[in-house]
Amino acid sequence: MATQNTYPAGYCTYWVKQMASWWPNAAGNAAQWFGYAKSHNMSVGQTPQVGSIAVWDTFSSGQGHVGYVTNVAPNGTFTVSEMNWNGFGVTDNRTVNPQNNPHFLGFIYGPTGTPQPTAIQNAMSTASQSCPVNLMLMLVLFLLLMSLR
Repeated sequence: MATQNTYPAGYCTYWVKQMASWWPNAAGNAAQWFGYAKSHNMSVGQTPQVGSIAVWDTFSSGQGHVGYVTNVAPNGTFTVSEMNWNGFGVTDNRTVNPQNNPHFLGFIYGPTGTPQPTAIQNAMSTASQSCPVNLMLMLVLFLLLMSLR
């Protein structure tokens, strides 16, 4: 079973912890996650991988931002599932070009053997672009399945 999520609901850190159960609680604000990962000998880098955590520094919010990587395109862009980018508690999927993001810090990679996103998560990405109700249903199903592990 996944570790309980103690990040405040509605924030990007909460959403990413829901998606990446391997990430620890109490790692600070989003902008602190990259440094936390490095100081705890976790694997970090500049190459996007599905299932990794994308991290941005403090820029406008003062708290930074994180997203969960759900897709990587051949051109180097990547898609994140995220919360609180388009409003508090709002989830979305966004394609990012790391070359056009001066505040982008890098990626935190899950431990070896970390399950990659399932077909349910991939369907969530597609559904969210066309129907928010389908996204919510897919999210509930995904969380239910994860709790049964």
